Amino acid sequence: MKKPATKKVNIFLSLEQDIFKGYFNAQDPTPIYKRQLSHEFELYIMTCIRSAKRDARFNYNISYTAEADRQFAEPLTYAIRRHFAETKAITNAAFEKFKGEPICCYL
Repeated sequence: MKKPATKKVNIFLSLEQDIFKGYFNAQDPTPIYKRQLSHEFELYIMTCIRSAKRDARFNYNISYTAEADRQFAEPLTYAIRRHFAETKAITNAAFEKFKGEPICCYL
C-alpha cells in the first residue's frame, strides 16, 4: 500500500504597503520581525491551514511589485514563525499542566 503524498498548503501574502501594514498590530512599536500579528491576519492564516494534516507542508507565496518591498519578506516570515512558535509553546504548557493534575476528586 502506497502512502499518499504529503499535502501542501499554500498561503498567499503580499508585500504591498497597504496590505502589509494590516498584517501587524498597529500599536506595536517594535521592529517588524518582533511585532505581534494582527487578529485578522492570524485568522487568515488559520483558515488557510484548517484543512492541513499533521505532516503537511506550508508554502508561503509572497508577492511584491517594487523591488524595495522584497526586503520585508524575511522579517514577515520570521514574525509569523515566531508568533506560532509562541502559540505552540503556550498550548504545550497548558497541556502539560492539564496532564499533571489528578483526574479523580474526593467527596
